[in-house]
Amino acid sequence: MKKKFFLSALLLSLAVVGFVFVSCGDGAGGGSSGSGLSGSTWVDEYGDSEVRFTSGSNYNVRIWGEEMARGTYSVSGSIINCTLTWVTPFFSAFGLNTGYRYTYTILNDNTIRDDDDGSIYYRR
Repeated sequence: MKKKFFLSALLLSLAVVGFVFVSCGDGAGGGSSGSGLSGSTWVDEYGDSEVRFTSGSNYNVRIWGEEMARGTYSVSGSIINCTLTWVTPFFSAFGLNTGYRYTYTILNDNTIRDDDDGSIYYRR
């Protein structure tokens, strides 16, 4: 039972990390300035995780509808630079703490890739 819980938690954390990394997608196309992010939502290929870009340079990450992390982002060319500013204790248990930084690459207007694990996210 403990092994199943640990493996489930580990798999979820990996999905979350991928989701968090991709959450900084642009949707304005490769090499874009990221001006189309505000108000956009990105969903992973399985539909479990989503990233919502709110006003300004803020975003939040939800897994199965529950907010798991918040942060800020900036865009340089086709690279989205993300920094976590708040995480749930669950995320912290897997080393995702405030200040953690990661990047995504804008592939096209509707697709971004998590540079850490290669996960793909699509604009909703």
